Amino acid sequence: MTLFTYILIAAIATPVALAAICHVVVWLAARRRTFDEAAAVPLCDFAMVLGAPPVRSDGRPNRYYVRRVRAAAVFHATGSTKRLIVSGNAHHPLGDEVAAMRQALVETGVSEPDLLNDGGSVRTLQSVLAARDFFGASSVVFVSQRFHNERAVFLARTAGLDAYGFNAEDVHGGKAPIVALREAVARIRAVADACRLLITPK
Repeated sequence: MTLFTYILIAAIATPVALAAICHVVVWLAARRRTFDEAAAVPLCDFAMVLGAPPVRSDGRPNRYYVRRVRAAAVFHATGSTKRLIVSGNAHHPLGDEVAAMRQALVETGVSEPDLLNDGGSVRTLQSVLAARDFFGASSVVFVSQRFHNERAVFLARTAGLDAYGFNAEDVHGGKAPIVALREAVARIRAVADACRLLITPK
């Protein structure tokens, strides 16, 4: 093989290897900490439903959003963790994530006083830090799809929180492969964020 071929192979293999390593690091940190059954989740200070825009760019309902709201309502109904933080981007171009989720949850029967707003979190890391620094949580259960919960739990544990996840139903087909690719990149970024958390004083 030529030198160019070796360089090309290295250029392809390096990011793939990095993504694989970061995936395993995140997965190990969240192993046995995400649950499909609400009753299995340990008692925490807060539950936090992680934001998603209510609609897609084509105007159709966002299935990730719909299923997170449904899961949050189910989890809240168990009564194990009454205070539910609705976290997301209040200024998302496709709609106020927090206002939409809050309204949808109220319509399912969740009591208004049980809902707390975090409308300034554009990234999962910001949601984690809001739970710790603004709401004063020492333990939290995230409500999102499993892949997202794993990343949130990883970041939260790095930030010193006792963290778990309640898994919303995942989405298959459509743009799911694109979401999976984005998640691979997000896990690399999450590991970098975790490194910064570890070396930065609280």
